Amino acid sequence: MMNAIFLALQTSPKLKCEAHVYLPYSPAGAQVVKVASWTPSRGLTLNKNNTLFPEKYEDFQGSEVNVTVFPFSPYWMDVQQKSTDGGSISHKSGRDYLVVEALAAALNFSINVLPYREWEEVMSRLERREAFISPRKLAIMPHLQEIYDYSLFIERATLGFSMAKPSLKPRWQSLYYPLSGEVWASILASLILVLIILLPIEWLRWGRESGERKWSGKIVLELVVGVLLGQAYSRGLPSTSSTRLLVAAWLVFAFILGTAYRGNLTAFLTVPKYPARPENVEQLVASGARVTMPPDAVDFYDSFKTSDSPVLKTLSERVDFVPNHEVGMRQSLEMNKAYLYERLHMEQLISEYFTDASGTTRLYVARQNIMPGYCAYPLIRDAPFKHTLDRYILALHDAGLINKWTSDAREKARLEALQKMKEKHVGDVQHLGGGVLDVPARATMALTLVHLQGPLFLLLLGLLISAASFILEVLLGACC
Repeated sequence: MMNAIFLALQTSPKLKCEAHVYLPYSPAGAQVVKVASWTPSRGLTLNKNNTLFPEKYEDFQGSEVNVTVFPFSPYWMDVQQKSTDGGSISHKSGRDYLVVEALAAALNFSINVLPYREWEEVMSRLERREAFISPRKLAIMPHLQEIYDYSLFIERATLGFSMAKPSLKPRWQSLYYPLSGEVWASILASLILVLIILLPIEWLRWGRESGERKWSGKIVLELVVGVLLGQAYSRGLPSTSSTRLLVAAWLVFAFILGTAYRGNLTAFLTVPKYPARPENVEQLVASGARVTMPPDAVDFYDSFKTSDSPVLKTLSERVDFVPNHEVGMRQSLEMNKAYLYERLHMEQLISEYFTDASGTTRLYVARQNIMPGYCAYPLIRDAPFKHTLDRYILALHDAGLINKWTSDAREKARLEALQKMKEKHVGDVQHLGGGVLDVPARATMALTLVHLQGPLFLLLLGLLISAASFILEVLLGACC
């Protein structure tokens, strides 16, 4: 396999030395060829047809190369397609298969995919050198580099995590959602400031009529608070110009604030308001949630344990392994755990199995990846063909083919997920005149009692306070 020379030394009847190399792939098949000889009289003589260190892997001469891979949608898939005779034909598809197919055409070899059952069996074939390459992207991690060689990078590492969306807060709280806490505090401060200014002005400067004050503290309070709540003001305005400027400024302020609040309130009554959720590994660790992984992600677990990052080490202490993706995502929904896996694959699984007819799902994929780095194809250790393979992978990158195949795979996965979701919810169609017409999802949502909990609770509170005040006034009037 390696670029090594075998020297055959002959001492009788004449001193002679021959140099041989092994060619695993040649037009005549695997063979040993003489590349040079040496005698005391003639010196070193090179073989004109072969060099001392020939390139063994520039051309595989149509030989069969074993590859070991575990299906990984949408990068490597076994697709069943109907044939013209009504049967089915199985073929490979996906981004990684297209890459290997292009490499096979460039290096002149045929692809022999070894049968698979489990992830450990797939990767152990590289260690036993039963296969040359595993054309499935794998993150480049230090402990794996001691076992495998890696090809040139294929794309960035995309290990992410999915979790259940946080439960909605009570809808009655939507009354204060349209404005932030700082704005509410500023409004309260402005209200108190205006009252503090207007009350002394009313006491000292506002005019009198018939010996009685035209304005009182009660009227000032009614003006300031009532205008802010959008109530009409029917009493007379203050007589002094300076006070009128202040009141006019307050009217403009209350109009702008009320318009903005009412405009945002409608949206917040219909659009769900979710609390903050973990979007990166630091927030995930801070949340204290447990983490689940499938068996084929054990290499990431080993990397976390040996990492210098305290965040990743803490994450490794919370890992639970699950048998498959469905169990992991179910535990995310039912037990509020985080499921770690490749980002695009998780998004596809959520679209297919955890999304309803309206496109709503209870799971989300965090925006940031778990760890930075790159993915590549694992090779046998000390692979002598690595430099040749890397040269053609770099050519595919330069031509933009890998990016094109990646985007095509993602778009195809998205369309297939939509199609499966459409077939799954066949009850959302109408049959008109023998044809089938999809019922479109409602573009708007009608307000229900759930949405209007806040206003209704506020009205009920006002009625109770008013009733209590009326009863108290009646009792005090009777007593006096």
